[in-house]
Amino acid sequence: MMLVGMDALDPRRRFPATAPAIRVEASEERLDPIDCQELQWWFAIPRLGDRTAFAAYNVDTGELDWARQVVATAPLRVNGQDAVELQASEWSRDLFPTRIAIHRFICVLDEDRARWLAVTLDADGEARTLTEGDPEFECGWAGTGPRRLVDGGRYQQRADGSCRSTGTSDMGAGVYRVAIGPRVFTCLRVIDLVPFDDESAELGVAFVEPGGRTVLYREYSTRAMGDDWQAWRAEHPGREIVINGNLFLQRDCTGFAHDVLTTASMATSRAHALEE
Repeated sequence: MMLVGMDALDPRRRFPATAPAIRVEASEERLDPIDCQELQWWFAIPRLGDRTAFAAYNVDTGELDWARQVVATAPLRVNGQDAVELQASEWSRDLFPTRIAIHRFICVLDEDRARWLAVTLDADGEARTLTEGDPEFECGWAGTGPRRLVDGGRYQQRADGSCRSTGTSDMGAGVYRVAIGPRVFTCLRVIDLVPFDDESAELGVAFVEPGGRTVLYREYSTRAMGDDWQAWRAEHPGREIVINGNLFLQRDCTGFAHDVLTTASMATSRAHALEE
């Protein structure tokens, strides 16, 4: 059985019940390449001692819709390679409203990226394990991005605010100042494009501070993924990205838009003072 009662494992304890004020503005600052050792985009580092939590706030209501905490618990040796076991506790308003689900991962931090080797997920209270080579694992867990994050000019912004994508493979897309409550972070914006077919795609947009930790994450989908996209766009002004003429609206697989904050978002040691 993979579900436990609500106790110290509850990741909601790490976050306020409603979203703090969030503001994102383009910056003229320049950042050196960033070494992001996180599992993208679960935000934990597969290294003993790491304890990371993250939570999703509904942009319409400001309410906390789900929260997760990931703790690196034990060293492992897998096929001659040093790895780490991680335990993830999850609360979800829709999936686990009165319980905490427990997932377990086996992960490794390579020289070029952090990645999963196996995941054991709660599936209606029963453990379900996926490993390398399983089609579902390859689809959902195998494609992790590089540790080295840099803006090499892949995304060129036009005067109208849209972007043109060039042929380079880096994921950096400009420097931004991200204000979360009283804390302000200077971040590299990272765009992770996941195509599904000729018409559908998702964007993961992360704002990563120079120490390699994500402080804000948003997901966007193409208009083909929702018949009501015109109404959604009208109701959510400014929550869109246009790349090569393709419109992406801030909306994830739940059908809602969320701002995901992490424990790094709450860390004053990583932030600047908020300017008046």
